[in-house]
Amino acid sequence: MIFSIGYERLPLHQLILIAKSLDAIIYDVRSKPQSHNTIYNRSNLVASLPGRYMWLGETLGGFGVITDDNIDTLAREANGIKVGGIISGHFTNIILLCTERAPGRCHRFANIGKRLLADYQVDVAHIFADEVVLQSELELSFRDNNDYICYDLGDVLDGSVFSGLDSVACTPELAGV
Repeated sequence: MIFSIGYERLPLHQLILIAKSLDAIIYDVRSKPQSHNTIYNRSNLVASLPGRYMWLGETLGGFGVITDDNIDTLAREANGIKVGGIISGHFTNIILLCTERAPGRCHRFANIGKRLLADYQVDVAHIFADEVVLQSELELSFRDNNDYICYDLGDVLDGSVFSGLDSVACTPELAGV
């Protein structure tokens, strides 16, 4: 599965915990892997997440051109197909990392997630604060100007979500709608 997260206001130790709990590799999709918060600079992320971090901003960054081939590669990797040696084969999930906290205000939702859902039926799970909302739910919320269904992050991390746990209605403003 593909998750996405913005690190704005997110302590690094929480990102590490999320990545480990989800058995995920982190794909940094910032166009430039640097931050005013130096803990999120590329060199520190490489050191803090050994073997679990890759910068893919040249191909999936918000200020560049994200080609259909790049989206295709990501979709195939989400389905467990190792493509071009990008993903380490032993991870179960992918986390797309960018700066913007609210997924509705980021290219993770507006460009990558929309294309993955429309073209490949890959429904990105966006992590926002203590909730997780699927791309399809956020798109419906935008379209209908309505609440969306979300899941508790703790339930996602312990594995009880996406296997029958009830969801709750969430307020669109929180996710940048």
